[in-house]
Amino acid sequence: MTAIWFVKTRGRGISEDYTWRALGDEDPGIAAEVVEAGWRGRSCRTLVDDERPGLMLYEAADTGTVLYVTGLRPPGEPADVRKRPIRAAVLGIATTGAGQDDLVGMACAALLDELAPRLPVVYGHAEGFDVPQEEWVTLVDEVRQRSLDLDFPGQLSLRPTQHPDTPGGLERAASQLAAIHHRHHALARLSKQIIVLRTGTLGYPELAKLKPWRTISDAPQTETANPRAGFQPAEALYRLLRNGPSVFFVIAGLVAVVFLTVLAVRSAPQSGVPPPATSSSPHPTLLSPAKPPTKTPTWTPTRTATKTPTKAKTPTKTPTGT
Repeated sequence: MTAIWFVKTRGRGISEDYTWRALGDEDPGIAAEVVEAGWRGRSCRTLVDDERPGLMLYEAADTGTVLYVTGLRPPGEPADVRKRPIRAAVLGIATTGAGQDDLVGMACAALLDELAPRLPVVYGHAEGFDVPQEEWVTLVDEVRQRSLDLDFPGQLSLRPTQHPDTPGGLERAASQLAAIHHRHHALARLSKQIIVLRTGTLGYPELAKLKPWRTISDAPQTETANPRAGFQPAEALYRLLRNGPSVFFVIAGLVAVVFLTVLAVRSAPQSGVPPPATSSSPHPTLLSPAKPPTKTPTWTPTRTATKTPTKAKTPTKTPTGT
């Protein structure tokens, strides 16, 4: 066993609480510090839930490779005196390649639901618990060997991928993890991101920011999961280019056709259709009150007065003297 291991659980007593137990001579307080430091200053307790199946495999700058598994139900499904189920968590730290083999083996066993039924934790009848060292070493060796038999029959990508939290999705993630480590020896290339994250507490927006290499979650993989996230033109263009030039040019061609069609319709002459009347209303959406129709004046012939001709006056002859 080349990695450092810790187990967190509690006894059956009513006054007992969950505590870390080191599988060796290490200080149990180290486990609490590593969990609290978490991933880039964010506590592991905010990324996975202690009471639900969760898993984190990541590289910590000051610690090494870290594996944190939560929500395990030990064999026999123990309960406390109040009949509440007792759960367990496992923390592993590795600083060498051989230690990473142990962590990958335990992570694959947890994803395949093969770790909890074999967890060597012994609970007292009244209180307390114990983790036999020899049985733990045997468990680590067996799960490491088991991960060597896993393989992913296909092309393995380094791009972040999300799998559903189902038996099929968990098996796929486990086989990909085993392949990326044992076959490709590329675990170091994922040191700047969370390698594997199984969580039921984070939504799509947070997962999209974290970008783990492999995510196991039932969170919907849609941008509409965040109601405040609007349309991002730059991201949409990036997705089009990422999907291939053919898709981009097809969509660009369709947009050009629609634009030219609209332009042709607007510029075409519209014969026989009178232009719309302009409204004098200050509000374009409001109609102006109708004006009464203007009465067209009718033409009435003017009667010309007839002038009565006057009789010519006969000049009076003035008598002359003889």
